[in-house]
Amino acid sequence: MKIFWTILLSFCAGVLLAAPFEWTTFTSTSSVSDMTVLDGTIWTATSGGLAGFDPASGAFDIYTNTRGLAMNQCVAIGKDAHGYIWAGFSDSRITRVNPVTGDVKQVVDLAGEVYDISAILDVGDEVFVAGNNGVYRFSYYTIVENYRVRESIRVLGTFPGETRVNCLAAAGGYLYAGTAIGIARASLSHPQLSAPAIWENWTTANSPLPENYINILQGYDSLLIAATWSWIITFRDSAVVHAQVLPGVANLSSSAFAYAATETDVYRFHYAPQDPPHEWRRIGSAIQGIRGIDRLAVEESHFIFLGLRDTDQGRGGVVSGVETDTVIWDQPRRAPGIGGNYIGAMAVDPGGKLWVGGSGLTPGVYVRDGDSWTNYSRSSGRSEYFFGAAPTGFVFDNHGGAWAASLGRGAAWFHGDSITYFNGYDSTGFALVNGQLTPRFSGIGDDPYYMETYITRSTAGDVFFGNLEAASRLSVVGVSHDWIQQGNHSEPWTYFSPKLQGQYSDYAAIGPVIADGLDRVWAGAGRNGTRTFVIDINQTVTDTSDDYWWAYRPGDRRDPTSCLEDIGSEVLSWTIDQQGYLWIGTTTGAYYTQGGVPYDIGQLRFVCVWDLPVGERVNAIHVDVHDNKWFGTNEGVAVLDKNFMWIHVFQTATSTENRSGLVSKNVLSITSNSRSGEVWIGTADGLSRYESPYVSAGGDLADLWPYPNPFRADGSQRLRVDPVKLGGRFDDLRVYTISGRLVRKLTWAQMTDPRSVGGWDGRNDDGELVAGGVYLMVATSTDGKSAVGKVAVLGR
Repeated sequence: MKIFWTILLSFCAGVLLAAPFEWTTFTSTSSVSDMTVLDGTIWTATSGGLAGFDPASGAFDIYTNTRGLAMNQCVAIGKDAHGYIWAGFSDSRITRVNPVTGDVKQVVDLAGEVYDISAILDVGDEVFVAGNNGVYRFSYYTIVENYRVRESIRVLGTFPGETRVNCLAAAGGYLYAGTAIGIARASLSHPQLSAPAIWENWTTANSPLPENYINILQGYDSLLIAATWSWIITFRDSAVVHAQVLPGVANLSSSAFAYAATETDVYRFHYAPQDPPHEWRRIGSAIQGIRGIDRLAVEESHFIFLGLRDTDQGRGGVVSGVETDTVIWDQPRRAPGIGGNYIGAMAVDPGGKLWVGGSGLTPGVYVRDGDSWTNYSRSSGRSEYFFGAAPTGFVFDNHGGAWAASLGRGAAWFHGDSITYFNGYDSTGFALVNGQLTPRFSGIGDDPYYMETYITRSTAGDVFFGNLEAASRLSVVGVSHDWIQQGNHSEPWTYFSPKLQGQYSDYAAIGPVIADGLDRVWAGAGRNGTRTFVIDINQTVTDTSDDYWWAYRPGDRRDPTSCLEDIGSEVLSWTIDQQGYLWIGTTTGAYYTQGGVPYDIGQLRFVCVWDLPVGERVNAIHVDVHDNKWFGTNEGVAVLDKNFMWIHVFQTATSTENRSGLVSKNVLSITSNSRSGEVWIGTADGLSRYESPYVSAGGDLADLWPYPNPFRADGSQRLRVDPVKLGGRFDDLRVYTISGRLVRKLTWAQMTDPRSVGGWDGRNDDGELVAGGVYLMVATSTDGKSAVGKVAVLGR
């Protein structure tokens, strides 16, 4: 019998890897790389997906990979005659989106042919796509109800074959292609544009072009406008109508008038054919506080829209303005939601709020409470020094406060309605030492303000920091729960310095810290470090006289049978599971303590995770409420249960195997909500939420007893639950395979209806009878109560 269940569980795990899951993607769509206007809505291509903005209502409509997009890194945008928006992605795939119906269609013709889409242009019923190796002409085919490549245009006249095309435009019956070596054009009247002989070439050698590199092209009535690095030139046919020095033009657009945008300004072309001279003039004054203009779109005659990219000064967005005698610009508009896409740290607080640490150009703290986000960053008006760096971790104290460490800007304490900052600038977080206000952390040798910190908390509620490469060499910092209880005050914290630090030159090179069940603090080797240090504080944070220290090199304590090679010293992540095992993630894999964490560190031995299914660099390890270990790697996520069986492997939808709705394979952080079963996975390209069956039993819900058990799923029976033994009422009941694939979601009324229609009919959400096997049933209520049961299903 045991062999049977082992085979069954292994089979279910195998089925799981190819099955769909309930995934939701959360991204920031503030960084605009391209934009267009369709029926009054501004559509933008962003690093977080496709975003539509309705200026009339102020509403946003967001599409991501879990809403039909091929991926989220959208680099080009266009439209077609059938009312669809085209989103071109960094891997050459294209998704067509119908904004009215929400219908999505994939265009995969360029897969394997192109690795960079630079522009999408509609001309009549056709669409032209520019890429790294030419231009592709798409036509609509009713038999497939989609666009397909009609011809590949790889040679543009005398230009070298497969020249990269930066931009496209149509004007005066010609198709124009801008490249790094000039402009190529061909008459649209030719039935086949792939014939090299029909293309003309303009360069500085044979035309009035002042520079060969063409950044952007725009048709304006019968005119062609071209922008190079330093010039903007207007052609009628092949003759120059106007040329003007205007460096840094990022984008062109036209309606009744032609407009040009640089990074900080907008210009209009004053063109009067019968009344020269013509001129590009800046409209209005400089746009206050706006940087990073990357795209420009105009609607009707005087409505102007700017697409801003994220910069180190803050997030981008969409800016609108109306040109009258001057231009009044609105503030940048962004879709509500998470503040960035590079998610390096996360944690769920005791109240269920998700705390997220964002990095990249938009560092900050993003907090999700229910369905709403609160972003603490420079873009949200926070000018404090702390928000110039990425958080490295969060912990929560015993008094409702949240603590955040950072990659160079010290730490922050969110308590009540206040935030206290601990760095070299904000004196409200300083300590009073010998009558002098002193920063709580130490900078590195050549920069006293660079304070890289990592964070953990003990079971007693004390907070500990690792202060990487502290010039003071006091690299472990303790904040007692008594200090926290009193609120922010100037009493110094505790600084730990090993009596053996003279023996080890790399003591200061520590990074992540963790407290074990005995409240010992482990300080892992950081960059350039080779040892991990362990401090036994003897249950007293403020008294360091009785502390005991150990130091070890991980490679000296490895199990040679499982560790075929030396194990990495640098600690990227670690956690302790419910059985007391310490799990460590490194740049070259993961390992754990043999037999749990020993009382005597001298008995410490490490076993390597030699069969990690995906990835090598283990950036995150998280233990959920069912004691499953979630490994976040550079190639996806793998989940190990408490019996050391791999039960899930998640990669992206484009992976060869293990496909899922995961937003990116480059996973940086993982956390979970034990009450809801939500697993949050932070990546370099956004945040993924996986709705798992791993919830805690709690509250008034006791035992979930399904009956009949076994249950025959042949359409002749209904499975119900015993409400008496349950001891309460649930809101949702979800049926999962034993490996976690959602099969059916039912309500209390559906499960307890006394009529013949009540209960589960053995079908999945598609109306199909399920296969035989063991299924999990998870009942949850909106106030956090839950119960779990199992049922053996007999197939037809």
